[in-house]
Amino acid sequence: MTFLSANIHRQAALIVTMFSRISIFCKSIDIFSESVDLRKLPEYSLKEVQEHFTPQDCWIIIGDFVYDVTEFLRKHPGGDEVMLDYAGRDATLAFKGVGHSNAALKILNQYLIGILPPKERIYLRN
Repeated sequence: MTFLSANIHRQAALIVTMFSRISIFCKSIDIFSESVDLRKLPEYSLKEVQEHFTPQDCWIIIGDFVYDVTEFLRKHPGGDEVMLDYAGRDATLAFKGVGHSNAALKILNQYLIGILPPKERIYLRN
């Protein structure tokens, strides 16, 4: 196997791993969304979430759900900078990409404040 083909093989394996993690994460989102009445959650647009990008007011999106993680920033085991990199934005791939557990998702759900409007959702079935 040449260096180029070995490198391509490694990259393909990484992509497969990432999609596998995303698939598992989407299944956990489906399970979570079944336990929450989505109709009762306030809807926040991507534009509204973008307005909350500071350490004093930090919202993120994970799996189409909107979280106010302002109070969690200081408690985050990886430090607040990791979360602030995604303040006001979608952090789904970053959240799952580092291998957060379902337990971490449960902790995160304490900060759930809303959901994206159906037209802006990627992960939840409308």
